[in-house]
Amino acid sequence: MRAVSLRIREYGAVTDLTTDEAEIPAKMHAPLTAAMMPRTGRRRVKLAAWIAVVAGVVATLCGCSDIPSPVGQPDPGGHILAGLTPVLSAVPHEARVVRKYVVEPQWANCGTKSSWAWNQATVDVAFNNGTSSWKQIVASIRTGMTRLGWTYDGGPVEKGPWTWHREIEGKTAAAMLLGGPGTLPPYPWDFQADADAAVRPIQC
Repeated sequence: MRAVSLRIREYGAVTDLTTDEAEIPAKMHAPLTAAMMPRTGRRRVKLAAWIAVVAGVVATLCGCSDIPSPVGQPDPGGHILAGLTPVLSAVPHEARVVRKYVVEPQWANCGTKSSWAWNQATVDVAFNNGTSSWKQIVASIRTGMTRLGWTYDGGPVEKGPWTWHREIEGKTAAAMLLGGPGTLPPYPWDFQADADAAVRPIQC
């Protein structure tokens, strides 16, 4: 199966996507699945924001939209996204990556005309265990995140989800690892980090 790289430009932002060829049909749903699982407050924001982005694109294409012009620079110099991207390097080398995307803040809303704002900058990678046990995966990612300056939030190591936080460009960024125990072989994982936009972050 060959890897396919996609590049999508929307509202001036660039999204980089890498996936197995067979995964492309599921790509459009990726931000609404594992990425939406608790931490509930942040995930509800992302659900609403991604739905709004899709709806905005459809409305724009049909010429029936009244989308206000984006306000300000959500990530000046790309520094917020650049601060999140190293998280992807914490995934163990022996893991089999099946999907990866890096997304700049998108101009979206919460379902009302007055709520247009920037949603979060996000990096996400989905992968399988490869030759490692789930305990080795968790231990490896925890070590990698500590090296990158992220603080582990605690909680039962045996159950997950496993969460971290750190400050990036004055914003509190959050990261979450989902999967492992309780799933069936090949033990799928989803690892995501996100941070609010520099200006006018979305409030859903």
